[in-house]
Parts: sequence; structure tokens; C-alpha cells
Amino acid sequence: MTGETRIPMLKDYYSWLRSEHGLSHESARMYADAVWRVKCWCEDRGLSLETLTRVELDPFVDDGWSRSYKQQLSVSLRRYWAFTGRSDAPTEPAYVPPHPPKTKQPRRPRGRRRPLVGEDRRFAEWLYVQGYAEQTVRNYVGNAERFSKWCATLGIDPLWATGGELATYAAERTPGPWAKRLFRASMKQWFAWKEREDAPLKAIRTPPKPRPRWRGLEDDEARAITKAAMDWYPQGTAVLIGLYLGLRANEIATLRWSDFDSDMRWVTVTGKGSVTASLPLHDVLRWQLEVVPRNGEFVFPGHHGRRHITPATIWAWVGVVAEAAGVDRHIHTHMLRYTAISRVNDATKDLSAAQEFARHARPETTAQYSRVTKDRLQAAVDGLDFLSEA
Repeated sequence: MTGETRIPMLKDYYSWLRSEHGLSHESARMYADAVWRVKCWCEDRGLSLETLTRVELDPFVDDGWSRSYKQQLSVSLRRYWAFTGRSDAPTEPAYVPPHPPKTKQPRRPRGRRRPLVGEDRRFAEWLYVQGYAEQTVRNYVGNAERFSKWCATLGIDPLWATGGELATYAAERTPGPWAKRLFRASMKQWFAWKEREDAPLKAIRTPPKPRPRWRGLEDDEARAITKAAMDWYPQGTAVLIGLYLGLRANEIATLRWSDFDSDMRWVTVTGKGSVTASLPLHDVLRWQLEVVPRNGEFVFPGHHGRRHITPATIWAWVGVVAEAAGVDRHIHTHMLRYTAISRVNDATKDLSAAQEFARHARPETTAQYSRVTKDRLQAAVDGLDFLSEA
């Protein structure tokens, strides 16, 4: 008998789990299935589930079952007996083994970055003055250092390297287009620091950047996923936050209740690059959040001692909701962000507003998240009216 046919027979218990405990459809169905298995086993032996004792239940559990399933069965029965109002139910069945003692593993020491000395340190300080970030400085200094060592093995002065020598190093030591572009940018700054004006940087051939590909959801996919995510906590709620706020996976996972204002109309988000912005809440998202149980500081509290869930959990939830919506391709969290930013740009026709919504530093980045729809392209072509008189 499948799970779809078991649920109607325990419909009241299933509805009670969804309404009173806020369980998702999958969790409530899992508990109902477990109770249904025990109920069928009792009926075959002339027993009653409502008066079942621990001694009568022990033969049902096979010794080969996993500890996690035994715990699931224990929780399922305990909640079912609470639903039926049984006061003498065995609260701690003997078949559930105790938790194993937790041993705290020593944290593995992380490798420290090598401190910059000598010429590398002076080049790094010059880059910091130019306003570059720490990781960019590390990349530029590392490329310049490796090129200098390569020149030293060949007896070449790196400051006066020719175009052919730069091209040879780029062909041998930079495997891909991204590495070649980074090496060229590094050497451009290094030669500028050394005040060489005739550096043959054009010898470092870099392929052009490919045109950005829009990776959002189609209109029918977004509509189906939104309908599937309604009234589904926590998986569906996380998807709706991604669609209506355009948040990244880490921002969804670390979202706090204190980030919302008292009227649940604005939310303050601190995301990538420590950029903080206030975003308005859509009515649909606000209605969904008002019925979410507040079980702690975070909107999505974690388990096993964690304060909140991980971004990987958000990615998994998005896939689960997309599958339930009938979307037959892989959907990930950043596609929700692409869709939200594109919809904001289409609705406002203002790239600066979309940039503020996306919290991007440059409008060029926001433009990559947007797409030109057929309607907007048709309107642009219709504007090419050369026969009408001014």
C-alpha cells in the first residue's frame, strides 16, 4: 500500500500534524505511514493500537532496523497517542537505543597564509593604496612572484621581459582563459608599480568573455514553483524568500526574525561584501511569514546544536520544491535570484532600481541578471519608424 493511499485513512492525524506542529507534507506523511504500519500489524494479531503496551510492541521492531528508523517510529507513535488523548502511553519505548556519547573532535589547525616580505610586501602595499581587496592583492602578488621566479630560472630580468617571453609564460603556466585574464591584469599593475610604460601586455592573448547567459526561471516554471511553495514550511518558505526578495542561499539560511520590522513590511539584509540594505516585503511573502512558527532567533533554526541551517540545505530544499512543482530540470537557489532581479527590472524598466534591489556594486553586474524579453524587443523595433513625420 503506498503512502498516497495511507494518508486518507489517517487524514485527521495528518491534518493535526500539519496544523498543530507545523510539519511539512513529507514529514506528516512519514509519521502517518509509520503509524499505519503498526496499525495493520496490530489488526493482524487482534491487538488495538490505542491500548498497545510496550511488551506487545517489542516484537514488531526487528533487531536489524536502523536506530534512526526506531527513533522515527517512537516519535510517530508518541505523537499519535497524544493526538488520541491516551494518557498511559509508553513515552520511552525500550526498543530505542540511547544516544551514543558525543566525543568532541579536536579542530584541525588551518594553514596560515605566508606573510609577504620584501618586494612582494611593497607591491601589496601599493595595491592596497589603489583600493584593491585583500584577495585581489593576493592574486596579483602571487602571479608577479611566480613570473619573477620563472624569469630567474631563464636568466631574464622580469622588469624588461619581452612580449614573446610573456606570451610563452602565459601559454605554459596559465591553463584557462580566466587564469590568462588574471595574469594579464596582475602584470599590468606590476609594470605600473615599476613605472614601465611600454610593457608588451598585448602579447598576452586572452579570449573574449562569453556573453552572459540568463539562468532564471521561465514564467510557467516560476508560477508552478510559487504555487507548490505556498503553505509549506520550511522548504516552501525558503523558496518564496528567494523568489520575492532575491536573496542568496547564505542570506536565506541566516535570516533572523529581528531583521524584519514590527509591521512585517520591510526586512534588513546584510549580504555579500557586508552590504546592508532594506527591502520591502511582497504581500504574498508577508502572509506566508506571518503563519510561520517562531522557534528561536532564526527563521530557519538548525539541528544538532547549530543556530541556523546551512546554505546547502537551502539548495536541497529548492530542488525538492521544484520537483514537487513538476519542473523537469535542475533548479538551484541562484536561479531564484536571477528570476527576481529580472522581474524587478521588467516591472520598473529602471536598471538603477534593479541594482538597488540586487545590492550590486556596479550596474554592469545587474545587467547580467536581466534579460530582454520578446515584448521589450518588439517595442524597441516598433520604435524604428522612419516614415512618420516629426
